[in-house]
Amino acid sequence: MALNESLQYRWLVENHVRLVTVKDNLTASAVHANDIETVALMDKLSHPLHLVVDMRDLRSFPRLNEILNLRYLRHARMGWLLTIGAAHNPLTRFFLNAVGRITHVHYKDFDQLEDVASFLEEYDSSLKCNLVV
Repeated sequence: MALNESLQYRWLVENHVRLVTVKDNLTASAVHANDIETVALMDKLSHPLHLVVDMRDLRSFPRLNEILNLRYLRHARMGWLLTIGAAHNPLTRFFLNAVGRITHVHYKDFDQLEDVASFLEEYDSSLKCNLVV
């Protein structure tokens, strides 16, 4: 399912680990729609939801205050926020580290999806990530 062309979703572990792939320009309206849907999803779960955001094709993103207002970042069932490719852009790296510190979410960046899968499987051995597209 995609809210628009800039956000695409798939499950790495059904109802446990969600991959969000960001393409091109991430708009405030896409971020807001994603927040509504993610909070609704978290409300239905009885366990943490880990979010993996692939940012390797991201070109621009909304202002910091719009990201900090995301309700899912403060949701009781927010697990890890894991990004792919944020560290390669100094501004994005700074931006996401600030979000992690301000919201107190567990945040970590990786170079590849396989690295994320290894991290999650080490964190919780019941999380066997499906990397097949």
